[in-house]
Amino acid sequence: FPYTTLFRSVILFSSLGGKLLFGHSTYKANASSGSVLAIVYPVSLFGDGGIYTGINPSLASSTDNTIVLNPNVSVDSTLMQINGIHIADPSTGTRSGNHGIYALTLNAGQNLAKFTLRDTAIGQGTNATGWGFYHLNSTPSNVNGGMYCSLLQNNAIKGGVRLEGSGDSNSIVHNTITGTRIGVWASLTSGASLLEIQANNITTSQGSIQIAGGPRPRIIGNNMEHYVTGAVTNNDSAMVDITGANGVIYGGVIKENLVSGFGTSDALYGIRLTNVRGMRSEEHTSEL
Repeated sequence: FPYTTLFRSVILFSSLGGKLLFGHSTYKANASSGSVLAIVYPVSLFGDGGIYTGINPSLASSTDNTIVLNPNVSVDSTLMQINGIHIADPSTGTRSGNHGIYALTLNAGQNLAKFTLRDTAIGQGTNATGWGFYHLNSTPSNVNGGMYCSLLQNNAIKGGVRLEGSGDSNSIVHNTITGTRIGVWASLTSGASLLEIQANNITTSQGSIQIAGGPRPRIIGNNMEHYVTGAVTNNDSAMVDITGANGVIYGGVIKENLVSGFGTSDALYGIRLTNVRGMRSEEHTSEL
């Protein structure tokens, strides 16, 4: 990186929305009130590319989140984006703090429809309970799931993706997902469906995918590997665990995935289905 810029916590709140452009630099960041960047109105973040533009929350505490999306209920936040940014210390690839991107739709009327995260690298956080990307929706406040028809594409995410109470038709495609959490954990809001997890490379220590709720998931063409000795923790000893813990999961397809140990792995199951109905699972390659 050619130079480093120091900035303190920022709250972005242009009621008309807009773009915040990060130049060719590493931005060493402090945090305040739990976040480095708090985005309230529909402001999109753009960098020069993951290896050229960095937000380094090196001054954040273990409970601070790097970017918090907390949309104002009075403004349409459709089509917000985060694109081309490296969220970590560029010299180590790690990230001080809790969640990398924390999207909140806890209040009625908060929506992140058609949100896009693309070409962004998120480092492993120093807080073991943190996630790389975490959407938290409150039901019944937002019965539509708050974040729906959104896309996570072509990112490098350490620390996993968690969708809690999310809505219809979200897609997680063409990402590398690594680190010390479940690769993708999801439980959709009641009635929401069609979570797409496709063509990702997921190499994690706590299993690749767990879906606790949400009909018609599409888990297709992923490379999924477990890389530590011992049963897969927090995922019922399975690489892919479709639990139906929050209601019967009906329909959907799990197809053409590689389910493998990477080095030494004692995962007991490749794919484990519980409380499901009418789901197709076929044409996998297993190397466990």
